[in-house]
Amino acid sequence: MTLRQFFYRRIYLHTPYWRWIRSLVGRRAHWKCEVRGCGFHGHNLNAHHIKYHLFLEWLNLSNLVYLCPWHHAEVHKGWMQYLTKGRILRP
Repeated sequence: MTLRQFFYRRIYLHTPYWRWIRSLVGRRAHWKCEVRGCGFHGHNLNAHHIKYHLFLEWLNLSNLVYLCPWHHAEVHKGWMQYLTKGRILRP
């Protein structure tokens, strides 16, 4: 694990700041997974960065999507692609 990954996963994602950002993204998505056809909803879904930046643009909400745990894992496996318009993910 690189220093960047360590900081991001072990420190940044556990801060009150990140919880606040995740709640903003969730409200924008009406607490529903942003993948077309996915019916998963709730307050404990994941906010996913479309592009990762170290110390830059962490508050850029247009760079974040709200995903259920299953679709979040699929995105990280590279099986889904983000479409820039309409906040829709699809296989």
